[in-house]
Amino acid sequence: SAWNDAPGGVLRSYYLVEFEQVVVPTVTTLAPTTTGVGTSRCGGTVTDVGGAPVTARGVCWSASGVPGVSSPGKTVDGTGAGVFTSTVTGLSANTLYYIRAYATNRTGTGYGKLLSVTLSPPVYNSATGHWYQRVNEPAGLTWEAAKTAASGLSCNGLPGHLAVITTAAENDWLFTTFNKGSDTTCKAWIGGSQAAGSSEPGGGWGWVTGEPWSFSGWMAGEPSDYAKSEDRAEIRLYGSSSSAWNDAPGGVLRSYYLVEFEAPRKLSVASVVTALVPIAITGESQSVLASASTNGPDFVVTSISITPELTAVGGHITAMVTVLNKGNQSGSAGTLCLWMDKAETATVGESDDKSAAIGTLMPTQLKTLRVALIAPPTWGTFTLRAFVDAKNITAEADESNNQKACEYATGLPEFEILDVRISPEIPTVGQTFTAYVIVTNSGEVAGDGGYLDLWADSSALETRPVPGSKTEGDAYKTVGTLQPGQEKSIIVTGLKVQTATTAPVLGVLIDSRAKTQEQDEENNLFTDEYECE
Repeated sequence: SAWNDAPGGVLRSYYLVEFEQVVVPTVTTLAPTTTGVGTSRCGGTVTDVGGAPVTARGVCWSASGVPGVSSPGKTVDGTGAGVFTSTVTGLSANTLYYIRAYATNRTGTGYGKLLSVTLSPPVYNSATGHWYQRVNEPAGLTWEAAKTAASGLSCNGLPGHLAVITTAAENDWLFTTFNKGSDTTCKAWIGGSQAAGSSEPGGGWGWVTGEPWSFSGWMAGEPSDYAKSEDRAEIRLYGSSSSAWNDAPGGVLRSYYLVEFEAPRKLSVASVVTALVPIAITGESQSVLASASTNGPDFVVTSISITPELTAVGGHITAMVTVLNKGNQSGSAGTLCLWMDKAETATVGESDDKSAAIGTLMPTQLKTLRVALIAPPTWGTFTLRAFVDAKNITAEADESNNQKACEYATGLPEFEILDVRISPEIPTVGQTFTAYVIVTNSGEVAGDGGYLDLWADSSALETRPVPGSKTEGDAYKTVGTLQPGQEKSIIVTGLKVQTATTAPVLGVLIDSRAKTQEQDEENNLFTDEYECE
């Protein structure tokens, strides 16, 4: 207990200094979920502020590469540590988005795990002329809250409401379309409710739209009013039986609700073509309304995209290819062939880099295929080409429209050492000292920085250390993956000047074992003279 109060104007020969290590914050990314048309809910948790206040946090997203705080898609959701929730809007259906949480302090920005989300868009039912969507709200909603949320959504200008199911065919279609298999959590609110004071358990049920209660799809033994307040309807979208309705208390929370987007008037098939824009469901097929253009099948690649558009050399990428039978007869679309870099038109039967079977397409039917690919092992810009019915197994009315191409690029990380400081500033020969190193990735894509090796006196080495030279340092640390633009502080202890010298040279080499290919392998070494005593 040695503290004393003293006048601030007196002179003291000593003072104590505290050196605080500040690193970028640590943050985790919460799994994104679909909450509405073009909307996803995400967020994160700042688990460690890094030694300095977190001044901004949120999520960032992109459909064309790894997102960062400079990306156009970004939310700002407060400051400090803890859990935060983000609402991402303006997303397109059937588009793969990469999303991750971020947190920023005075040292820089830390990022959470990179996740992805593809919105499940509304699905068109040609029998009713309506669109439907299963919406997921992880936090759960009461029936009234779901009713309000549904009425706030729209699709192609059509207002939404909780689904109203008036026929067995509509019920079967909804159950099949939105079924989640064995996921017993998928209990979704629908638009049925029981008027107060009605006879239990089956009296007084009606729809939010006022339509007659002419059909019901109750489970065996339901409705039961088991809890004595079960006056709202839900559908259990799992299992195998479409008789899946249940009465439940309106105040319980459900993570799903079904929305129906209803036209203000009954549209004819002809008018639906111009009024509504059908959307292809990723990885599935969907019949769409389109005019048959030819006599016979006619397969067309309507769109091709690659995610991310900029990827690491040899990295994993995903191609999304949509094909259409625009003819008036069904037929086998055969094989979809892809070439990783082919600017010129492919020929029938030409050897490909990857292929996928398509199967039979009905007239005006779309099918979107997701194909996993490996990027080329070189750095540059490439042309991905897709060819439907590439083996020419089906005669078509038009054989000239079966191909489409898009460009993408590969990039490399670029590891650099931004700053090195030692403590004490003048080490004593034979005593250990500590190095504080800041490294960065100034390249285009993420990469593993491998090992950071340090030499207390690199001038004593026979050759200059370079990546891959297998000359191990006096001490080393692993760097880990660095995202583009990310900076990372690394502390290395246990360095020691073995013999007295007037000017030892500290050597610091990132990715010393040449684990990752970079744009420039010659700038990984930092050297600087320092004093010792």
